Order: sequence, then structure tokens, then C-alpha cells
Amino acid sequence: MQQQRGWVCVWCRAALYTGSARDLGEQRHKPADGAAYSWFPRACPDTEACAGREADR
Repeated sequence: MQQQRGWVCVWCRAALYTGSARDLGEQRHKPADGAAYSWFPRACPDTEACAGREADR
């Protein structure tokens, strides 16, 4: 849920703050059995640090 709202990084799940994240744009999803919805993925601004955190998980 937090990744869908853009509150945490889509890759490493680190908390993101206003102005400090890379906006990946609005994404639309339409499940086979349900209503379509939008989600707003964001990522860490420092890709190297993000990759390191993701590897540690």
C-alpha cells in the first residue's frame, strides 16, 4: 500500500519525503476482476544507495 501511494521506494522500500524522490509517473492498473485504479510509484534519488539497501533485504 505504501509503495502504491509513493510513500516508500518501489525497490528498496525506504521512506521517501516530498521533493527528495524520483517520480516515476502515474501508473494505471486494471485487474481482470475489479475496478481500474491509479498508483503513484516513486524511487530513491540515490540509485546506488537504493541498490545497496535492496541487496541487504
